[in-house]
Amino acid sequence: TNGRYYLIGNHIGFDNISYYRIDRIADIELTDRPVRPAKEIKGCEMGFDLPQHMAEHIYMFSGESGTVVFKAKKYIINHILDWFGTEVTFYNENEEDVTVSVTVNLEAMKYWAMQYANHIKVLSPRSLVEEIKGDLKKAVDMYDEE
Repeated sequence: TNGRYYLIGNHIGFDNISYYRIDRIADIELTDRPVRPAKEIKGCEMGFDLPQHMAEHIYMFSGESGTVVFKAKKYIINHILDWFGTEVTFYNENEEDVTVSVTVNLEAMKYWAMQYANHIKVLSPRSLVEEIKGDLKKAVDMYDEE
């Protein structure tokens, strides 16, 4: 992802997927501990689809994925496809904008939305909209400080 290689696994004591940047791994130790079955890891109960997982986890954050709807300027459609792959639904197109629905890691989507804040507006889920608004307000406030 983004020119970096990751080890995707599970850390002992946790029930979710963990991400480890290969270039930051140090002091590796081989142990005799058995591998935990993937079906016991949250999000892998029905198997692990790497391409789908990569499309949903654009920044390699752990946590929940969900359906996010946003309005985007049509000129960034190629960027949307580059980031999210082809499992994107476009609808309500007009001359300038298109509505987009995608399944994505919610934490990663927050950062992506802020990165593209001049070109997109998240419409749902409402909780994500409120998080983004709060973070953008904090950013503006930092630039207003003298």
